[in-house]
Amino acid sequence: RRVARLSAKAETPENADRWRVLEGKDPGADELRAKLKDLKLAIEDKEDEIEENVLMLQELDSLVQRMTSEAASGRAESLELARTINDLVTKIQSTGDETKSTVSELALCQATSERLQLEAETLKRRLAEARERVARGEAPDDEAEKW
Repeated sequence: RRVARLSAKAETPENADRWRVLEGKDPGADELRAKLKDLKLAIEDKEDEIEENVLMLQELDSLVQRMTSEAASGRAESLELARTINDLVTKIQSTGDETKSTVSELALCQATSERLQLEAETLKRRLAEARERVARGEAPDDEAEKW
């Protein structure tokens, strides 16, 4: 009951606390038409502005798409470049390993060559001695003398 009474009191137009007098006057039909014309012009201006914004957004969207594809292409190029670099680094390492192996083999060959040169010099000296001994009528070497 109390709620119904308070609601009725709030809804009654005779309640002076519920409303106040607004100052000014109501516009006439001509003023309303002029205001309506101004509002229509403002709406047209805003529609033109919206159209321009839509065109700019479309242009920006196409730029973003183009730049995105260029960036993706750049990533693909970077990836290909990285793969090429990795291949080259692998080849360089392989060539370095092969070079080390070849140097090792060369060192072994050089050692063998030096040993064979010493052996050849020794054999040449023994041959020269054997020829001298044969020229003197002796056995070519001590081993042949034992026979």
